[in-house]
Amino acid sequence: MRLWLHTLAVVVMGITALAPSLAAHPHEGADWDSIAAQARALGSLPDVAPNLTPERSGDGTAAQVSSILCTLVPVAAGLAMQNEVGGVLGFGGVLLGPSVGYFVGGHPVRGLQGGLARMGLTGLGVVLFGVGLTQGVGYGNDDVALGAVIAAGAVGVVVIGSAVYDMATVHASVDRHAAEVARYRLEGMRAPGSGAPALAITVKF
Repeated sequence: MRLWLHTLAVVVMGITALAPSLAAHPHEGADWDSIAAQARALGSLPDVAPNLTPERSGDGTAAQVSSILCTLVPVAAGLAMQNEVGGVLGFGGVLLGPSVGYFVGGHPVRGLQGGLARMGLTGLGVVLFGVGLTQGVGYGNDDVALGAVIAAGAVGVVVIGSAVYDMATVHASVDRHAAEVARYRLEGMRAPGSGAPALAITVKF
């Protein structure tokens, strides 16, 4: 919304600045050199052009705070409750909490990637742990059972490491994503063919 308001302001200022030159020659060819000079001057207005760049300051900080709180608060609550509900809260905090910051910072794809990866790894860890219990208790294959349990523990370490990594890097990731989303530039130019002065807004994705 703010971008459209700035664009409208540029158009209005352009019409206001160019109107005197057009009005000065109502029955003859316009002084295009003079108009072009005014258009080029508009392209360097310090109060207009810089504001066309999206301001995303503070998103990285808010994203990191959100990730940390949405991870540690459920985990702490789960440890304090020490029951099934607490276990669900704790697992939910580790699996999904770090991703919240990416949604807050406007980078949901990265948040989904991290959350889905942790959930997938957790599922793998549960399967390995189940295999270990089945082989050890049901069939007496202690070596297989031990290997499966160790593998499940290693998967758990990877899941926790992923959560810590997302919390640590969400600030930089969100800021970098915001900087790469778009670039806006306002500049004076001559229209192809007619040579008439024009204002160009360049959007680079």
